[in-house]
Amino acid sequence: MDAVRLLNFFNRLLISNISIKRKNNRLVACLSGTYKNMTIVILTICATFYWGKQTFNALKGFSIIRNVTIISTMILYTTIMFSLATLTISGVIRRLKILELCQRLIAFDMELQKVFSVRCLGRYGWIKMEMLLSTLVYLYLLWKKLRLLEQNLDMYVGVLSEVGRLILECYLGHRLIFCQLFVEILMKRFEALASVVKGNSFKLFLPLWDEILELKHLAAYVFGYTVLVGCIDALLACAMMSYSVLILFQDTGSFKFILNDVVFPVFIDCLLHTFIWFAVSYRCGMIEEKVGSQIW
Repeated sequence: MDAVRLLNFFNRLLISNISIKRKNNRLVACLSGTYKNMTIVILTICATFYWGKQTFNALKGFSIIRNVTIISTMILYTTIMFSLATLTISGVIRRLKILELCQRLIAFDMELQKVFSVRCLGRYGWIKMEMLLSTLVYLYLLWKKLRLLEQNLDMYVGVLSEVGRLILECYLGHRLIFCQLFVEILMKRFEALASVVKGNSFKLFLPLWDEILELKHLAAYVFGYTVLVGCIDALLACAMMSYSVLILFQDTGSFKFILNDVVFPVFIDCLLHTFIWFAVSYRCGMIEEKVGSQIW
């Protein structure tokens, strides 16, 4: 049931187009909020683009080094907006495949319980921890940006563009965590099959084994583009933020500057991107290990 609650929670966060409901004492997957989610995300991207354009127009005429910093920031903005625009459109196009994946997972669980009397249970603690950590970090970063607005109202254009970027980055990070949730769900099913393979007929086992392999390939088709784009964006974000930190280090000559009110949020944001990137890479590798070792 934790997986169902998490899937519905992601739907309320505008990340998933699928919700799980109970009808006639059975779980049913259905489409929910597809175009509402797309509209809100696209409007947020447009608002961020507008305020970002205003900010960069106001920063013309800086020194060569600062211009390089501005260019790297422009690349960061462009990457996150382009990534989320394509991912949102891709999610709408592939919504029926995601629906099929959820329906087949529900059917797989019912068949596993019927044939082997085994239920796939999981607490998904790491997924919840990542969600909590990501949310807290981005709330902190938003709070720091809004404090700048309180101190100087003339900075509202730059602050609004930064707030929009942080919201989009948080959304993309949560999309990557959503992909990890399905990896965890599939891993639980592989583990359940591994627990019943010994002492049971292969005639009963093989149909479920074939089905879980097909579900793995379907999940790769549904989420592969999201993982690829999200990981590229995370790597670029880490590179750009690391560059900004090094530029500031060059100006001060001491690592104590990391505790600075301006630098520390950038440093924390960079660490979070790195953590999510490693978490996605680890889980994508783990599911291949489960297929290769758990059963045979």
